[in-house]
Amino acid sequence: MAHILGKGLGSQLEAFHHGQVGEQLTDLAAALESLPTHYLKTVLLRDFEEITIAERFGEPASAVKRRLHRARELVREYMLGPDASKL
Repeated sequence: MAHILGKGLGSQLEAFHHGQVGEQLTDLAAALESLPTHYLKTVLLRDFEEITIAERFGEPASAVKRRLHRARELVREYMLGPDASKL
């Protein structure tokens, strides 16, 4: 999904017409489902519900930020393969 988001609007529309966006959303859902529960909860609360760390987690911000970073890294690796961490 990240590589679609980085493209211009014309490229996004072209990808949509070719069915690539639907495939990527399916891949993103599978990537999120593959996360351990503590990572999934962190990503869902922060990225999808837009709850800030201070509002919800009740633990040191540094710990939550590390967990969020690792969760995003795992999703990126799932989507792009094991060499994605080198990008």
